Amino acid sequence: MSSEKDSITSEDREECLEALCRLERAHRPSTAAELAAQRDLAGKHLSELLLDLAMSGDVAMNGSSVSLTSQGRAVGRRIVRRHQLAERMLCMLGLQKDTAHKEACKLEHVLTDAEAADLEKHMSVVTSLMELGAVTLGEAVTGRPYTVRWIRGGQQVRRRLEDMGLGQGSVVTVCNRQSGGPVEVEAHGACVALGRGIAQKILVIPREER
Repeated sequence: MSSEKDSITSEDREECLEALCRLERAHRPSTAAELAAQRDLAGKHLSELLLDLAMSGDVAMNGSSVSLTSQGRAVGRRIVRRHQLAERMLCMLGLQKDTAHKEACKLEHVLTDAEAADLEKHMSVVTSLMELGAVTLGEAVTGRPYTVRWIRGGQQVRRRLEDMGLGQGSVVTVCNRQSGGPVEVEAHGACVALGRGIAQKILVIPREER
C-alpha cells in the first residue's frame, strides 16, 4: 500500500510553493489554514505536503506559520511567472478568465525555462501588435485590406501559408466567412479558403488607406 508521501507529486509541490509565493507577495499570513483556503490546493494532502517541503528544504515551519526558504522561493517565483505567461496567452486566444486559469495551472508544470522565455518574447510581440489594432484573420472585417504581421505556429505552418501567398507582410482581404466554417481570403489576386484554426493563427493589422 502506498503512503501519503508517495502520493505527493512534483506538481503538488510546485502548486504549494506557488501559493506560498503569492501569499508572500500579497503580504498575507502564510499559515496552513490560509493555504487550505487556496482553490488550487483543494483536495491536496496539505499536512503531508508541507512536511515533505520542509524536509526538502523548500519551506520552514514555526507552529502554524509557514515560510519559504530561498530555495523554495526561487521555485515558487518561477512557477508564478510561468502561470502568468500561460494565462495571459490563453486569455488573448479568447478563453474566459476562469478557464484560462485552470489551463494555465496545467501548463505551468510542463513549460521549461527556455519555453517560458520564448513565450514571453512572443507575448511581447503580440501585445505590441494588439496596440496597433491587430486581430486574428478569423476576426478581420470582410472586405477590408489587412497586412499579415505575425504567424503563430512552427516552420511548417509558416511555409504552408507562404506557399499560399499569405506570408508575413502580405496584403490580404477576407472575402467570405462562414459561421464555424472556413474563411475565404484574397491575396495577390487569388482567393483561398483557410480552416478556422489556421485563420486564428494569423495576426493582421488594418492596412492604412492611401
